[in-house]
Amino acid sequence: MRDGRSRRYRLVWLAGGLIGPAPTLAQDRPPAAPDEAAADTGDIVVTGQRLAGSAIGDIAPIAVLDETAIRSVGATSLKELLDRLKPLTDSAGGGDPVILLNGRRMSGFGDLYSLPPEAMERTEVLSETEAARFGYPPTVKVLNFITKTQFRGATVQLLPGTTTEGGGETHFGAVTAARIDGPRRVSISVSHLRLNPVVQGERDITPDPDAPGSAASAPYRSLQQRSDRVRVDGTVASPIGKAVDASLNLSMEAQRSRGFNGLAPLTDGTYQYRPDALLRQRTTDMTLHAGGIVQGGIRRWGWSVTSAYDRVRNTALSEQAASVPVAGDVRDRFRSATVTDTVVTKAVVTGPAFAVPAGDVQVTVALDHARSTSRDAGGGSGTGVAPRDLRRTTRGGSINAALPITAPGQGALGFLGRMGATGTVGLSDVSAYGRLASASYGLTWAPVRAVQLTALASDGRTPPAIALLTDPLVSVPNTPFFDFTTGVTVPVTAVLGGNPALVPERRRITQLGA
Repeated sequence: MRDGRSRRYRLVWLAGGLIGPAPTLAQDRPPAAPDEAAADTGDIVVTGQRLAGSAIGDIAPIAVLDETAIRSVGATSLKELLDRLKPLTDSAGGGDPVILLNGRRMSGFGDLYSLPPEAMERTEVLSETEAARFGYPPTVKVLNFITKTQFRGATVQLLPGTTTEGGGETHFGAVTAARIDGPRRVSISVSHLRLNPVVQGERDITPDPDAPGSAASAPYRSLQQRSDRVRVDGTVASPIGKAVDASLNLSMEAQRSRGFNGLAPLTDGTYQYRPDALLRQRTTDMTLHAGGIVQGGIRRWGWSVTSAYDRVRNTALSEQAASVPVAGDVRDRFRSATVTDTVVTKAVVTGPAFAVPAGDVQVTVALDHARSTSRDAGGGSGTGVAPRDLRRTTRGGSINAALPITAPGQGALGFLGRMGATGTVGLSDVSAYGRLASASYGLTWAPVRAVQLTALASDGRTPPAIALLTDPLVSVPNTPFFDFTTGVTVPVTAVLGGNPALVPERRRITQLGA
């Protein structure tokens, strides 16, 4: 027993000897060599990935709003959000920003109209020099909306409004439903807006004592007409294959307005007071839109083809004089009806053309074709307005190049920071206006990340929009007009509508920013 117990003690002592010296060996280990210590304390490299859908390039954005910032704006629709972001998105020339969705072009604003603000994860505002990268003129800013990867929601809005003086109440209702599953998107919205009328007699407006009958006609002159507007909008977007996606947007908008223009005057300057002396005005508008886009990429190059069709019908009726029972004459009515059809197609290709020491030279080529046809039914009895037909065909193209001059850590001038130049040249052939040229060039310099200086100059000629030429003429009698020469307010007949004699606009813009 004694020998067995002694053998066990010797085994335990031997095991303890094998285990026990380990801490001593660790404590006695010599310090690491200087080269080994330097290898362990090298630079830390963090590799990140750009947010999907971002449109930010080499030039720093003007502003970036995350989901919390978008929510804090308090907008109930994307249209309202655009209005509240105007201080950030208005360009030096006063033009509206171009809008991207997930860093890519859209067929039109209708692609966004039926999406709620809650579906947006981020919003980016880019400078004018970045617009050319997406095939737009470099005179307007870029607003990019990035949607959430997954979203399902439906919203119902009821927005009543009133005035402190009575009349002019507003009633707005909208139903919106949207579903986003990665690159697939479906949305639809239906809205109705009503504006109740306001007549002059409901406001504290003192009639002009020198105008005969002005006091009697106050209850029959509309300051705000009764208006109803209905809009239906739907969008479907889905990938086609691995590198191509497409979207389709359909919309319909109808609007009707009715009001009064006072009482009809007689030739002797007095006013009739019977009910049939009331002058009425009515306008109706119907707009149908279909737009689609197909876009994809080939290696480092991206391409897109956008096409849209719009049909707009405008009608207007304005009574100029009441009937004369003795003579049996009917009312003299000013009628106008215009139907405008427009087809627009645009193709854009963008990508790196070649490399320079500071980076790649990005080139964007855009080609567009548009055709508009407008038919005008002319005026009514006694107007002297003949029917007008207008046809316009526009063919154009532009090329933009973005040249990086210096970049941090690249080339001999890397200490200057990041500097780049952009240039755009465009030419359009427009019916009845001939060839219209445009050009712009800009320079961007960021000596440090927190400072960015920009300079932009542009010169171009733009034809008037087809609506400015073809909108129906509306004659509004008894419109109060203040004559600054005599200091007297007199009733006049105002004629509103398109003017086919408009000439192209020439605009020069020079902008410096920081």
